[in-house]
Amino acid sequence: MHFKITTKKNLYQLRLEKIKLGDTWTVGTMNRTQDGLYVPYLDYDFMEEQYITEEIAHLQEMFNLGNIHIFQSSPKRFHIIGFTKMAAREFVELMINSSCDEAFKNVPRFYSIRNWVLRCFDKGKKEKPKYLYTLYHRTTRKESEAHYKYLRMVYPEVNNTIQNPDGLSKIKLISYLTAERKK
Repeated sequence: MHFKITTKKNLYQLRLEKIKLGDTWTVGTMNRTQDGLYVPYLDYDFMEEQYITEEIAHLQEMFNLGNIHIFQSSPKRFHIIGFTKMAAREFVELMINSSCDEAFKNVPRFYSIRNWVLRCFDKGKKEKPKYLYTLYHRTTRKESEAHYKYLRMVYPEVNNTIQNPDGLSKIKLISYLTAERKK
C-alpha cells in the first residue's frame, strides 16, 4: 500500500510493504577482501542474459575490470563475480552504473557492515547457481587471490587464472536466512 497526501508545500508518503522473511538457510561469500577492498559482485533479476553481458563488457572497460564470471541462479536471474579489487566508493559507483537489482545495491549499505553477499550453495530445494561462462578482459589492477581460489574450489569448471594476484588468502563466508522462491 502506498498513501500520499499533498499540501501546498509538502508531499507526505506512507508505504506499507509485505516482505517475506527468510526461512531457508544458505551460504554465500562476502565481496570484501582481507585488506578492506571489494571485488565486483552483482545480482541481476529479470533481465535478458545478452543485455547483461553487453553491460558487463562496458563496465569492464569503464572500470578496468579483469575477467568476469557469469552464473545463473534461476531463470532470468544472474550472479556476476569478478576478482578485481576496488575501493568501496568505486564498487558503489560500479553498482550505480549497472542495472543490477536495486535491493542488492542498497540493502547492505543501510542494514549491514557494508558487505555484499552472493550465494554459492543450494538454497533449500534450489541448486547452487550454475556457472555459465567467463567474459575475458585484461586489467592492470590487483585481484583477490582468496576469492579466486575459493571460487575454483566450489566451481572447478572456472578454468582460468587471475592476472595480478594480491597474495592474500582469507575470504569470509556467511550462513544466512533467505526466502526460498518457487521455481
